[in-house]
Amino acid sequence: HPPAPPPSAAAGRSPASSPAARLRPPPPVACNCRKTFCLKLYCECFGADRYCLEGVCGCTNCANTAAEDGPDGRRRRARHAVMVKRGALLDATVLTAPNGGGGKG
Repeated sequence: HPPAPPPSAAAGRSPASSPAARLRPPPPVACNCRKTFCLKLYCECFGADRYCLEGVCGCTNCANTAAEDGPDGRRRRARHAVMVKRGALLDATVLTAPNGGGGKG
């Protein structure tokens, strides 16, 4: 006889599909940036528009903090630069698309 399946398999459910597993919050985003001050979009935290978490992230010389998000902060300037660049890219796409980017028409 084959060995008996574990109780979770016998019930036809994997542990990850249980109601308790689905209600758990996802693990926090954490980065390991070394030279970019966590101010580039490829930083997991900065790209998700979240501050780095001390004790969770493994980054060094981090500027992705609430203290750097003030009026003269490095994070604020970096986010502004990203938004300007994205806006410029969006404007260029709309202006060069057929029919002015209005879709099928």
